[in-house]
Amino acid sequence: MTTGLYDYARLDASGEANRAIFRMEARAIDPASEALFEALVAPLVDAWPGDAAVLEVGAGTGALARRVAQRHATARVHATDLSQEMVAAAARYAEDHPGKTRLTFAAGAAEDALGDVENRWDAVLSSVMIPYLQDTAIDSLAARLGAALRTGGVAVFLEQDLATDSLFHPDPTLAAKVFGKEARTVGRNHSLGLRAALRRAGLAVEPTASHLWSTTSFGPYLRDLFGRSVAEGMKTGRLTADEAQRFLGGLAHADAAGDFYYGLVYHRILATKV
Repeated sequence: MTTGLYDYARLDASGEANRAIFRMEARAIDPASEALFEALVAPLVDAWPGDAAVLEVGAGTGALARRVAQRHATARVHATDLSQEMVAAAARYAEDHPGKTRLTFAAGAAEDALGDVENRWDAVLSSVMIPYLQDTAIDSLAARLGAALRTGGVAVFLEQDLATDSLFHPDPTLAAKVFGKEARTVGRNHSLGLRAALRRAGLAVEPTASHLWSTTSFGPYLRDLFGRSVAEGMKTGRLTADEAQRFLGGLAHADAAGDFYYGLVYHRILATKV
C-alpha cells in the first residue's frame, strides 16, 4: 500500500468520512477519471442487455455507478459501501442525476452485497477496493462472484498499478522519500494478481486492458492525498516538518509554472461467468 490513504474499513468510527468523501468525489470529477471510464468501462456497458442488473461494491461516493446509469439508459444499478456516511453522500450526489430512479444505495460489506441469490447480477463493478482487502478476503469475494453472476455476466475491476505512479517534483530525491515505494506491500491477489484469484473461482479471465490516469493540475484530490502523505511521514519520523513543507511547496511551484504532472496506470481486470 502507498501512503496518505484513509482507513476505509473504519471511516465512520474514525471521524474521517467527510474528508475521504471530499477526496473521492474530487478524484471522480477530474477529467482524467472521465477519460478512464470512457477507455475501460464504457465499451463494456454498451454491450450489456437492456434489463441489466448491475452491482457496484466499495462504491464510495457512487461516481462510477452514476456514470454507468448515465451511459446505459435502462440498467438498474445498486451501489454499496461499507461506510454509512459514504452511502449517504452517494445518495445526495445522485439526487439530480437523470437516472436517479435506477440508482439505489445501501451500506454493507462487499460479500454481503452480492447476496445469497445465485445468478442475480449481469455485472459487478469495483474500483480500487481490492487493495484494502486481505488475500483471504479477496479469494472469498471471488468465489461469491462466481455464484452471484448470471451466465455471461461480468466482473469488472479497476485496479491501480502502484509500481507505475509518477510525479514531477523539483527535488526528485525528496519526492522519492515521501513516496516511500520501497516500503509498499502488495498481496498476492492485489493488482494483476487478482486475475489468478478470479480464475481459481471458476471465472473466465479476459485480457487485461490498461489506461494512464494523469493530470497536469495540483487539484483538491492530490492536495489531500499528498497532504496526508507528508503528515503520515512526520508522524512516523520519516520526514521532518521542513521536508514536508518543501515537498508541498515544490508541488505548488510546479503547478504555478505549468510543470505539474502526476500519473498512475489503471488496469481493467475483467472476468466472465461461462
